[in-house]
Amino acid sequence: MKKSKILIFIILSGIVLLNACTQPGPQFTDTDKDAIRETIQNALQIYNETGDIDAYTNLYYADNAVVMPPNMKPVEGHEAITKLLSNYPEMKIQYTEEVLYGFGNKAYLVGTYNINFMGAMPDDIGKYIEIWEKQEDHSWKIIFDIFNSSLPVPEEDDHGEGEVDMDDEEEEN
Repeated sequence: MKKSKILIFIILSGIVLLNACTQPGPQFTDTDKDAIRETIQNALQIYNETGDIDAYTNLYYADNAVVMPPNMKPVEGHEAITKLLSNYPEMKIQYTEEVLYGFGNKAYLVGTYNINFMGAMPDDIGKYIEIWEKQEDHSWKIIFDIFNSSLPVPEEDDHGEGEVDMDDEEEEN
């Protein structure tokens, strides 16, 4: 009889543990999507209308966020991100969301951007991936951000060094 009680206890414990492991985690809701979209809209309004990079960074990025810009090493944290953005010329940014998906306290956003550099340099279009995390205060902020241009690399002639004719190189080989 004692063995059967132990066996029943083990089976019931296993069922409870299995059930606990299969319970759904926190849900990613339409309210979460709306909160992320509102953060983006507010951050862009700050950046485009006031140029306040500190306010933009504080609203948009988590304290330990990592930004991975093209042709540079990643930068981490508000101070480094603010310094990075301060080195760019004056610009206006527009984001277009392509995919926003989440589970629990993480969200993944894929989109495109358009940047107008206000005449300082040619405008840019590109793509980005952001990983967002729900903060303790229930706000959503970026923890990883990577972006790069979709424009072709300038040809040699664009740098004043003469155009390379690929047909001539092929004929020589």
